[in-house]
Amino acid sequence: MNMKPQLLWMGLLPVLAYGGGTTTDDPSVQRGRKLAETRCAVCHGGHRRYKRVQNYPSLNGQKANYLEKQLLEYKSGKRDNAVMRSLVINLSDQDIKDVSLWYSLQPLVNK
Repeated sequence: MNMKPQLLWMGLLPVLAYGGGTTTDDPSVQRGRKLAETRCAVCHGGHRRYKRVQNYPSLNGQKANYLEKQLLEYKSGKRDNAVMRSLVINLSDQDIKDVSLWYSLQPLVNK
């Protein structure tokens, strides 16, 4: 069985699920990358300079709407985690959308 077509579709799913056509050059994605580098990557990885810390989930390849929902719940206090809340409390809704989109476009990490 040839897995190449299936792998291609798996790689395109995050892009198609978020409306398609979004690339890493998109200004929203670039804003999200900068936020991820300064607030998320030290623990969650996803950037070439940082590897994910054990016991923290990798955010790479997660659905943007899922990540956005989780971040909004940390911000509102619905999800209780003081560290996460302190990192997202000052983010705008657009900042949260941007960082969620950036992580959704990153390749999955199996480690």
